[in-house]
Amino acid sequence: MNEINYEHLYPSVVEALENQEGKKEIDFTKLQKGDKIIFKTKNSTYKATIENPNNGEVWLQGGEKYPFLCKVIVAGSTFGGSIIKMGHICEDMCVEIIENGIGWRPITTTRVQSVEVIKKDENEQNK
Repeated sequence: MNEINYEHLYPSVVEALENQEGKKEIDFTKLQKGDKIIFKTKNSTYKATIENPNNGEVWLQGGEKYPFLCKVIVAGSTFGGSIIKMGHICEDMCVEIIENGIGWRPITTTRVQSVEVIKKDENEQNK
């Protein structure tokens, strides 16, 4: 984990951040269009195909909310509050999804139990 000055954070937030050390996380800003991220939560499995890694735009399918492909923005991971790790999907954190309906509104998943990346090259080899 990067050296961060925690003195301005609540002790519970510092503890949560320290507990994240060593857990798997995906920085989707380093992925390419067409790469896939598969993440499982307590309740659902989601498949996100990267459309634009710079702004988190993906085609998402999974869970009750997204039975069909839907274009959304994955903002990042959160502990369920107002702190968000932008551009990342992290184990043991919730994923914040922003969809366009009547205005933009966030959807928060349950905590991620596992996350993996399938690179576009691997997708094409498996066809």
